Amino acid sequence: MSSETSTGPADPASGDARHPSEGSGGTDPTARPAAPPRREEAPSPVPGGGPGTGAEAGPDDLRVERTSDPTEPSDTWGGLADVVAEDVLRTAHRLEAAGVRVEPPVGHPDSLALCVVEAVWAPRVRPTAVAGVVARVREHLAGTGGTDDGLDAPALLASFTAAGDDEAWAAALATRHRTASVPSAPLKATAVREAAEALVGVGVVTTADLLAVLRDHRAAAAQAHTRARARAAGAPWPPVEPPAAPASERWEAVRAAWCAAAGQSSGRSWHRLLLLAGAEQVVPDNDVRRFTSRLVRGLLAGGQPARAGSRPGALEAAALLEAAAAVLGAPAREVDHMVWRSELQVGARRPGDGRAG
Repeated sequence: MSSETSTGPADPASGDARHPSEGSGGTDPTARPAAPPRREEAPSPVPGGGPGTGAEAGPDDLRVERTSDPTEPSDTWGGLADVVAEDVLRTAHRLEAAGVRVEPPVGHPDSLALCVVEAVWAPRVRPTAVAGVVARVREHLAGTGGTDDGLDAPALLASFTAAGDDEAWAAALATRHRTASVPSAPLKATAVREAAEALVGVGVVTTADLLAVLRDHRAAAAQAHTRARARAAGAPWPPVEPPAAPASERWEAVRAAWCAAAGQSSGRSWHRLLLLAGAEQVVPDNDVRRFTSRLVRGLLAGGQPARAGSRPGALEAAALLEAAAAVLGAPAREVDHMVWRSELQVGARRPGDGRAG
């Protein structure tokens, strides 16, 4: 797969206006269009489902019956995986027709430093300019005694110390792009430094550390859900199991630290960071939840009655997309990235939703 930074257009949402004065524009003319996820036999489209149908709803508006463990991709939310898979296909074709790359970025699974740089630099910047910044940072860090493998967050911070300040670092290695399209916005260089400092401050220095936070959060949520089901059924819970709270609290702490960096409050770059680091699971965030919520709302509007039960939470929505990926025979990270790009477009169509990050 081709890196998003070298082949795709700048994000159409979150205020991703391009800067004609910096970087070379346009997409790579040699890039091959990404093929959408496919499967041999797709279910019939469901009336009212999918993005762009006008069935917009907030996540808290939904109440549907949960008939199975939402952490089990093979049987999630009473067999809705097929319906979501069909919607994923329609969304992929719509994005492809609009010229939006649905292929996830290749990323930098061995370098948290490069993941941080690309995650912060990508919004509102031409992909070719982002690729140039990443290449210069990689070359600089390799020239300081390291290699492309194992370039961690402290190494990135050391490059700022050596440069003297954010302005000098941007002049030597990057560009003067800012976190928003206003002159007073902080430099993206400042956001990179603050994000790296935030990760180091919460003990995340490598991509392995970052992915462990996601993995532990997903496992903790599954454990908590299983415990709740056991208690509801009157079954005893093994006392040797560790509590789920610390892992989820760590996830929230690390995410909050990242989002506190300049221009990263929307959480969109956090999602990109995890994909760049090599996350194979769907990242449980508001975009994932909004996508599945809108689909279920469309199903209810199409004549299926609402039933008592639980609404899909962020982790349940992520599990539902993973189940859809299994139906399609596509990697979960590809479906995740496609949904994320789709939600960027949805956000761009909403007045006042051009968020930074």
